[in-house]
Amino acid sequence: NITYLLFSAFSLFLVLVLFVTNKTLRNYVIKKLNYKIIVSFVNKIKGYSQTIIEIFQNKKFIAANLCLTLCRYFIGVYIIYLVFFLIGNPVNYWYIFIIQSLVILISTVPITNSGLGLKEGTAVFLFSLVGVPTSITFIVYLSFTLVTYFAGFIIFLVFRRENEPAKKEFP
Repeated sequence: NITYLLFSAFSLFLVLVLFVTNKTLRNYVIKKLNYKIIVSFVNKIKGYSQTIIEIFQNKKFIAANLCLTLCRYFIGVYIIYLVFFLIGNPVNYWYIFIIQSLVILISTVPITNSGLGLKEGTAVFLFSLVGVPTSITFIVYLSFTLVTYFAGFIIFLVFRRENEPAKKEFP
């Protein structure tokens, strides 16, 4: 069931990317459907598709972005695995790997800011399906979220001070 869900989500994402980046496909769909809503949607994404095409032409940027994204993902999965282990309720690494993928995918739905609450609720539900107590999952994900936000806040403060413009003093 999880494999089917992952495959469906990935397929939907690929179709959306193909629609956004392929001008011929967009024009064909518009001619066939010819709805005002679709026409207004396509007009809004014209500049977006050009930007995506320009980004994909920079292979080094794509490779660096992919590498950093995968590193961030694997580090997050390992931290969650470690927290489950330290609490005394070890969970199979592959369960965490698959469930964290689904949590990240579901958290992109724009319901709350940064998927806050949605991530934790999804994780609690999915981990309960594999036999992890809901209270432990909630504690793990709440801790992970708080640590992530705290680290981001510290990094923000450090970079904000480095990039502050010089203050001008008036006589």
